[in-house]
Amino acid sequence: MDLIYNPEKFDSSLNFYREIFSNTSNIPTTDGNEQQYESSILIPLDFSLEMDGISGIIPNSAFEIPSNVLPTAYLTKNKESKIAFILHTVDHNFNNNKWTTKITGQTILIRFDTLSTEEIEKRKKSKEIIKKKNKAQEKGGKDEAFKVTEGCTKQASSLLSNPSVKSNISLITNAAKDFGITGKKAIAAMCAIAGGESGLIPKSEGHIYKKANLQGVFTGLTDDQVARATAKGITKKQFFSIVYGEYKPTRMGNRAGKVGINDGGLYYGRGFNQLTGHGNYTNISNILVKKFGNNYNILNNPELINQPDISAKALVAFYVTPMRGVDQNSDDWFIIARKKTGYDANGGYAKKAEYYNCLISNQSDLIA
Repeated sequence: MDLIYNPEKFDSSLNFYREIFSNTSNIPTTDGNEQQYESSILIPLDFSLEMDGISGIIPNSAFEIPSNVLPTAYLTKNKESKIAFILHTVDHNFNNNKWTTKITGQTILIRFDTLSTEEIEKRKKSKEIIKKKNKAQEKGGKDEAFKVTEGCTKQASSLLSNPSVKSNISLITNAAKDFGITGKKAIAAMCAIAGGESGLIPKSEGHIYKKANLQGVFTGLTDDQVARATAKGITKKQFFSIVYGEYKPTRMGNRAGKVGINDGGLYYGRGFNQLTGHGNYTNISNILVKKFGNNYNILNNPELINQPDISAKALVAFYVTPMRGVDQNSDDWFIIARKKTGYDANGGYAKKAEYYNCLISNQSDLIA
């Protein structure tokens, strides 16, 4: 096969990639973002070639593969090649008065087809529909954001069949009864919310982010804060001291402006429902200590909330006051409690709804 060598091809390829991937809306996603380009999936292929000595070839040069030897899937709509070999290494050897050159490299994509105007508009409309749906979910109203269904999805069945999860549901059920909550739908609601927040395994909030992801979650962080929060080896306390302690520090009842106090690094998300903030820890700790004693003081020892029994009681305590007066045997309990918890960007309302529907139908014995 005749390869077309173009020493400028690599630079043009890089520029093309920068054009595409510097804007995340160009990347194919499942959330409705319009994609400006489309292409086939490229399986990476390494190559190595040794030839008679040749000069003028340098690393990061590229050889375009002729279109007449490529399958249709690797051609643009204009029948141009999408594929090239990019060079990683160029080695020259001189032995016995013979000069040889060995090159190694890998395949890259160099061209993409742009989407039609109709397809771009279609994807924009899809994006708007999803935005409206997410807003409806955040409101937690009785609309398309939640519908009672029978049966379990594969995701729900997998989670609820876990022995540790079953044991934790039992703890939550017992804790609910300690607080006078006996309605199955109310108990199912708390378990379902915990499923979406923590997978029904009490744990601490994660703190490892890429810069772009961190800026998407905490949009008000400065460049300096982002750099420090994403530094290699950063601890949880250091990370949350920045994103909860420096960024809007008084939210969630965190104290600010006092020497030696940074509540962000102490009261990050933990437990079944990822309890966060000095204010929430204070309120729930007061309830637990009054009812069960000082061994449940999560304000002085926040890590206690990751113990399953204490986490179960803290989960229920979180809903006792705001859900007072709501019918425990009504689906309203789940709808309102889910709204009180807030929108979970990772799992959203949909995942919690799946767990709830499964618990009140096929798996209702787990909350007996």
